[in-house]
Amino acid sequence: MALVVIGLVILWKILVWLIIRPFRVWLENRRMWARERNVADEETMARYKVDDSKLFKDSVPENVEQRIRDALLEKKLTDQQQRHHQLMGDKGKK
Repeated sequence: MALVVIGLVILWKILVWLIIRPFRVWLENRRMWARERNVADEETMARYKVDDSKLFKDSVPENVEQRIRDALLEKKLTDQQQRHHQLMGDKGKK
């Protein structure tokens, strides 16, 4: 009886492997085809290429540096004000 069960289990594994293996190959081919389909061909990519020379035409590097300095200074001042208000608030509660 045990040999029949073992034989059936082995037969089941072989049948499953024979059925699932082609399905896995087919599924992998479908995934590869879908990936290739999602990427545009070179002609389409060239047609829709961004003209990046126009993107930052109005921006001047010195202006950016000054804006960064101003933003950092503003952040420093607001942080100092918040600390001051927290200290004053803590003293008022005591």
